[in-house]
Amino acid sequence: MTGARAEIVAAKCKGEQGEKVDVVFLRRDENGNAGKEYLKSITRAQVKLNPIQTQLFTTESGKRVGLLKVPSFSTETVKEIVNGLRTVSDDGKLDAIAIDIRGNVGGYMPAGVEAANLFLPARAHIIAEVDKSGAIKGYDADGIGADTSTPLYLLVDGRTASAS
Repeated sequence: MTGARAEIVAAKCKGEQGEKVDVVFLRRDENGNAGKEYLKSITRAQVKLNPIQTQLFTTESGKRVGLLKVPSFSTETVKEIVNGLRTVSDDGKLDAIAIDIRGNVGGYMPAGVEAANLFLPARAHIIAEVDKSGAIKGYDADGIGADTSTPLYLLVDGRTASAS
């Protein structure tokens, strides 16, 4: 699977819990040249990623701010964001939403696109992906269900990964 994207490799490794999978890793040397191959036998298990953390703040002026800390993106992220928003706004309307993706390790790129789609108006450009041949695939928001009336703040840092 040389050159395959992470989500393709992950999909090939999925299967029944308890089954063994033999995986060959190629470790490159410090110059980037092909190095030694390592064979590892891995037992399939359910992996639970870090869930989204939520908090509700009230500012000194009485504004209600919902904070969602998103540590990574997976196939469950959008559902967790929606549930997190419901949790922090359970007893009333939010005046602002803050999404903290500082230190976010990235992950499943389509989940990042779907998460952005929750907050952007129709036709807003989200991301462009360039494949090995140079072909560009753009991802734009559909605007369905997007909350564009509540101010949105994104917290990022130097460790915020690409899917974020």
